[in-house]
Amino acid sequence: MKRCEKCEYGCYEKDDVYCAICGRMLEDVTTSYICSNENCDKHIQGDEYYSVFNNFCSLCGSPTLEMRNGEVINSVERFMERLFLTGVDNLFDELGYSTTTQGQNVKFADITSGKVIATVDFLLEDSEYAIAVDVNVDLEMVDIDNHIDRIAVIRNYFDKRGDKRILIGAVAGGIIHDNVLKYAQKQGLYVITQSGVSGVIADLPEGFKPREW
Repeated sequence: MKRCEKCEYGCYEKDDVYCAICGRMLEDVTTSYICSNENCDKHIQGDEYYSVFNNFCSLCGSPTLEMRNGEVINSVERFMERLFLTGVDNLFDELGYSTTTQGQNVKFADITSGKVIATVDFLLEDSEYAIAVDVNVDLEMVDIDNHIDRIAVIRNYFDKRGDKRILIGAVAGGIIHDNVLKYAQKQGLYVITQSGVSGVIADLPEGFKPREW
C-alpha cells in the first residue's frame, strides 16, 4: 500500500507512483490505524486509516490501534492512552478546573544538558494549574509512587523557569484494584477509571483534598 504524504490519502497500490490528486510522489505505508471496536463495521471490514491524526474511528468513535506492516503493535498500551484521551479535559472541568490546553506524551528536558528528565502521558494546563496524568494498563502502587516522584521533578523544572502554577496529579488505569485506588487517593491523586470508551474520575472519599505541588 502507498499513500500521498501531502493529501494523506493511502489507497494506492504498490505499482502507483504519483498521487492522482496533487501529483506528489507516493510513499510506502508502514504505519496505519484500525478501529479497536471489534463490533464496528470498519474493524470487521479491515478498513485502515493512514493519518497520525486518526486517533478515533470516524464511524463509532472508538480509539484506533496502531498497525505496522499489517500487524497491530503496542495495542494495549496505545488503546489505553487513546481511551483516556477521550474527554479527559472535561472530567477536570467538572471538578472546577478550567484547563485550556492538553498535551500528550509531554517531555521535560534539563535546561543545561537538554536531557529528558520526565515524560507525562497527558498534561492539562491553564494559567493557574497544570494537571499531570499518568496512564497504565494495570495500575499498581509502584506506578503511583513513580508518578509522585515524576511530579516532584516537574515542580523543580517549573521553579527553575519561574513558573508558579500549581501542579496536580492524577493516575488512570484499565485495571485498578480497590486497595490501589485508595492508596492513590490517600496520596492526594485523582484516579481515572475506565467506563466504556472513555474514562471517569473515581468517586472521591469524604474529606479528599488533592495534593498540590
